[in-house]
This record gives sequence, structure tokens and C-alpha cells, in this order.
Amino acid sequence: MTRIKIILSVLLVLVAVSPVYAEWTQMQTQANQIATIARSMGLPETHPIIYESSKIWWEEQTRVNNEAMEKAEFEASLQGFLNDHYAEAVAIAGVMYAEARGLDKREMSMVAWCILNRYDTQRFGSTMSQVIWAKSQFAHSTRKVSDDGTDLVWLAQDVLTRWYREKHGEENVGRTLPQGYCYYYGNGRHNLFRVKNSGAGAYNFGLEDPYES
Repeated sequence: MTRIKIILSVLLVLVAVSPVYAEWTQMQTQANQIATIARSMGLPETHPIIYESSKIWWEEQTRVNNEAMEKAEFEASLQGFLNDHYAEAVAIAGVMYAEARGLDKREMSMVAWCILNRYDTQRFGSTMSQVIWAKSQFAHSTRKVSDDGTDLVWLAQDVLTRWYREKHGEENVGRTLPQGYCYYYGNGRHNLFRVKNSGAGAYNFGLEDPYES
């Protein structure tokens, strides 16, 4: 086993200075290079170095395949969600126009996040539509494009996409409004958001702007 360890150490040094195959992961590339070098040294296929390298390669390929399948399934479920909630996206677009037209994408998206924050609490309605159309809560418009040309249905779907990803465990999805902020009022220039339906509100939360070009 000592001889094997010495050979393996030499192989790892050689691999470290070898090029990486773009279609493989780093681990697969290293495993393949180790096996290739071992074969060039005349070691049989049954040798532990070649056997373990091949095993590592296939285990890594299985992991990559599983991740690709999970990603494809998630993207399909996300698209299904967006299709099922297209009417809600259109309604949210109308709210953003009525409540935040003339503001940039970040501030308009904060209105959409406020709606979703309300939906998360289940205190304002058991469905997204109930939250959006709750009596005397939001202004509505049939306009779907902001004054600066922003496609507001696209923006609403973008927020819904980020919200959906967050619900499925992703972090740092690009929120523009923290969780819990369910109320806001306008001061003539900006919407000021707050957790409670009274007291002072905040406008800039220091969150990174996901729409900044």
C-alpha cells in the first residue's frame, strides 16, 4: 500500500499541472487523468488506483446527472407555477403601475414583494388573488407598461420567480423588500414600507438592486 500511496501522490502532482476538460467536473478530470497516467505506467485495469479513479468518475457523473435532472424538474415546476399564476402577474402589474409608476424597477418591485409578504402571512387572504384584490388595499390599473417602457407583467413574473425560488430553499434570490413588510404609504416621491399598519415607514432598506444595469 505504501508503493500505491507514493504512485498516487506523484499522479496527483501531475494532474495538478494538467489542463481541465470543460465538459467534466474538476473531480472527473482529475480521476480520468490519474487513471490515464496509471495506464501509461503499465498498471492493469484491476489496479486499485485505476479502479478507484474510475469509481470516483462514475460517482461524480451520477451526481451531475441527478443535479441536472433535479434542475430540469424544478425549472418545469417553476414554469408551471408562472403559467398557473399568469392572471395574478397581470393583476400585480396593474398594482405596480397604479402605486409606483414613474419609479425605477426596484421600487416598483417592492410593491409586488409587499403583496407576496401579505400572502405569506395568510392574514390578508388565503389565495394570491384575494390578497391582490382585497377591498380598499391596493390601487389597480389596466396599464401593463410603465412610463419608462418597463414591461410590468415581466417584472411581476420576475418577482414571482424569485419568490418561488426562495420558497424552495434558495437564498439571496434578489429581494427588494424584506420579509414582514406588509404595509406602505406614499410621501409624494417614494413608497415608505412598514411592518405594522401605523408608524414611520422605510424606503431604502440597503438591499442590493437586482435590476441595476
